[in-house]
Amino acid sequence: FITLGGVLYKITRKGTADIPLKLFGKEQQGHVLVVDRHSVFRSLAEKAGFTLQLCWSHILDDAKGLERDFGREGRYVQRKLKLIFADAASLHHEGTEEQVQKLKKRVEKLMTRHYQHKTVWKFVKNLVKRDLENIFIFVTHPDVDPTVENVTRNTPHMTADLPPPQMRTLISPFT
Repeated sequence: FITLGGVLYKITRKGTADIPLKLFGKEQQGHVLVVDRHSVFRSLAEKAGFTLQLCWSHILDDAKGLERDFGREGRYVQRKLKLIFADAASLHHEGTEEQVQKLKKRVEKLMTRHYQHKTVWKFVKNLVKRDLENIFIFVTHPDVDPTVENVTRNTPHMTADLPPPQMRTLISPFT
């Protein structure tokens, strides 16, 4: 888990929201978690009251996998998302709600295309139907980063049962 003051890794057999819920408590309205798209974070946000900012590095990495695995279709999605993210980031946390709505419309437009590969379609559908409200929080919030990587760059790390790097999932609460 990442806070403004440090990072703590705790690994358990079950990937549930129980441990972070005990750590953070249930009164987290107004706080933002910068996380990957793992379902445990949705559960944590719902139970504790957090707002989620889904990590754009993870979104773009997943889209890059679509490009690798599904060729032209995946490349189309990956290219469009890169452009949308670049435009969102260019607002430097000073965007308006109107600009956020325009960015969301651009993501929604990805659903108007016919995709032959079910995996590409499911990725786009989930991004629009499930994740859309949680991908542009950083545009209007000066203290929220668009990626987990930005958060961890200069944060001291504390370790408890440190997993291999590919197993680490980070949470970043901001007020």
